Amino acid sequence: MNHRLLLVLTLAAWLPLTGAAEESRAHIPYKVPDGTPPPPAPPKPTWKVPAEDIIDEKAHTQGGRTITIRQIQPIPLPAPPKPADPAASVELTQEMRDRIAAYRENHPRHQTIALGATVHRLENDVTRSHLRIWLNGKDQPVTLWSSGDFSLLSGIGAFKDKQGKTRALFMMWSIHETNRFAQRMTQLGRPYTPPVIPDLPTDKISYVVQTGQPDPDLISALDALHEILNHDDAKLRIAYEGRMRAARERAELLKANPPQPKDITLNYWRVETPAVKEEGGEP
Repeated sequence: MNHRLLLVLTLAAWLPLTGAAEESRAHIPYKVPDGTPPPPAPPKPTWKVPAEDIIDEKAHTQGGRTITIRQIQPIPLPAPPKPADPAASVELTQEMRDRIAAYRENHPRHQTIALGATVHRLENDVTRSHLRIWLNGKDQPVTLWSSGDFSLLSGIGAFKDKQGKTRALFMMWSIHETNRFAQRMTQLGRPYTPPVIPDLPTDKISYVVQTGQPDPDLISALDALHEILNHDDAKLRIAYEGRMRAARERAELLKANPPQPKDITLNYWRVETPAVKEEGGEP
C-alpha cells in the first residue's frame, strides 16, 4: 500500500477518536487564546456633512490636536419610541412555551465561576496557587491551595466538565515571586512571613480546601479545572507564552510609537421648536 495513503487512513481513523476522548473529559471547547491578533474589524461607516449644510465653523487647538465645532443644518431624526406600558403583559401561548422549553433544553444556562488566584512562584520552578472561588454569585468564597499554575488559565472564558456542562470562568489573577519578594522585604528591613502552603501530591496537579464548604457542584467545577491543567499542560503553556509575548510586543510598539491625539469634529444644530413636557409644562 502506498505510504502516503496509509498515513491519510491512519490520521482519519485517529482524529475522530481524539475528539471523542476530549469530549469524555473536562476540556476547553474552543481554541485557547495564544496572542494571535484577531482579524481586523471592518471599517466604520463615515459621515460627511455637505459644504452647503455647514452654517458656522470654529476651530480650536488643544493638546496637540484641532477641535472643530460646526453648526450644521438640522438633520431629521425619527421620533423617539413610546415607552412601554408597564401594565401591559404578554400572554404566552402553549406553542411559545414549548419553543422556550426546547431552546432551554439545548441551550442550558451557563454557571458563572468567579475566581481569584494568587500564583506563588517558589524555588526549583515549583508553583502553588492560592484560590478564592465563588459559584453563581454566592456571598462566601471557598479558599483552597492548588499545585496547578492557574496563570495558564488566564484568557480562558469558559470550559466544559466531563459531563458536558459548560461553566463560564471570570478570573482575576496575579503572580507572587515569593523569594524575590522576601529579599526585597529584607532589604527594606521589614518582616516577611511566607504563606503556609500545605503538602500536595507531586505526581499530578491537585488541590486541598482551606476554608468553606464546597458543594458537589463546586467540587465538580474544581475537578474539571484540575483535569484540564493535568491533561493540557503543554498546550496551555505554549498559549500562555504566546499571550505574554504578544503583550510585550504591544507594549514595546506603543512605547516606540505612542498614539498621537486625533483631530475631532463636533457637529450640532439648533432645534427651532423647543421640547415641552407632554402635559404642556415648560421645557
